[in-house]
Amino acid sequence: MTNPNPHIHTALALHPEMAQQVGLVMAEYAILERLLFTIYALISQHDPRVCFRRFYKLRALNDRRKLVEAAARKSNLHARLQRALKRLLNRFEGAADRRTEIAHCTYLSDATTLVRLRTIKGEPKYEVISATIFARTFSQYHNLSTDMLTFCGLIASIERVREINQAIPRAPELRPGPDIHGMSRDEVVEETKASITRLGLTVSDADVLLLAAAGN
Repeated sequence: MTNPNPHIHTALALHPEMAQQVGLVMAEYAILERLLFTIYALISQHDPRVCFRRFYKLRALNDRRKLVEAAARKSNLHARLQRALKRLLNRFEGAADRRTEIAHCTYLSDATTLVRLRTIKGEPKYEVISATIFARTFSQYHNLSTDMLTFCGLIASIERVREINQAIPRAPELRPGPDIHGMSRDEVVEETKASITRLGLTVSDADVLLLAAAGN
C-alpha cells in the first residue's frame, strides 16, 4: 500500500487487510448516522431537507441525541416507542464509542504483529489486534442497524421512509449496484422477532403499535 502522506507513518500501511477493516467500520458507522437522521426526520415530520440541515450541522453525538429526544417529546409517540427510542440512543452511543476506539488510536507494528493503543479506565495499554474486535463490531452494527430499521417501520409507513431517503437526489454518476440475495421469509421473520425483543418490545406490542400507526 502506498502511503499517501510521507510525513505520517502508520503501521496500518503494512497491513492493508486490517486497514480495510478499519475503513469498513467507519463506513458502516456512517450508515448508522444516516439511519439516526431518518428516525429524527420521521419523528419530527418536517421537510426532509430542513431535517437534514438541522441534524448534520451538529457534529457531536450528544447534540444530535438532544435533537432527536426533543423531537420525540413534541411528537405523539407511544410511551413504549419512547422507551424503545431511548434504548436505541443508548446503544448508538455504544456504537460511537466502538468507532472512536478503532479510529482514534495509535497503531504500531513490528515485522508481524499489529497493536493499538487503548485507554482502559484512564490507563494506557498496547493491545494486539485480532480479527475478533472487527467481528464483534460488525455484529454490533448489524443488530443496531436492523433495530433502527425496525423502529422506522413501527413509526411510519414504507412510503414515508422512502420519501425521506429519496429527498436528497442521488448523484447522476451513481449506477445500480449488483443484486444482493436477501434472506428467506422465515429468516426475515426470525430476525424481526429478535429485533423487536432488542427494542424492549413484544410481538404483541409491535402489532398494537403498527395498528395505531395505520390509524394516524
